[in-house]
Amino acid sequence: MEEREPSPFGTEYSPRLVRLLIYLALPMFAFSYLLTWVQNAEHWVCLLVSFVAFAGCLIAAGVYRLRGAAAAGDARWLAIILAVIAGIAEFSKN
Repeated sequence: MEEREPSPFGTEYSPRLVRLLIYLALPMFAFSYLLTWVQNAEHWVCLLVSFVAFAGCLIAAGVYRLRGAAAAGDARWLAIILAVIAGIAEFSKN
C-alpha cells in the first residue's frame, strides 16, 4: 500500500490559526466597510457587508476550534448561511 501525502492543511488543531482568524476579524470589518463606502454604498449596506465579514471570521474561528481540520468542509455552509443572511437583510430593506 502506498502512503498518502499529508494534507497541506494538517490534521491537527492549530491554535495559531484560530488566533489569526480572531485577530483578522476587526481589520476585516474595517476594510469591508471602507471598500463598500468607497463604492458609494448606503451606510446600512456598508454595515451589513462589514458585519458579514466580521461574523465570517469569528464563526470560522469557532468552527475550526470545535472541529479542527475537519472544519474545512464547513466553510461552504458558512458562506451559504452568511449569504442568505445578507440577502434577507437586503430584501427586507426594500
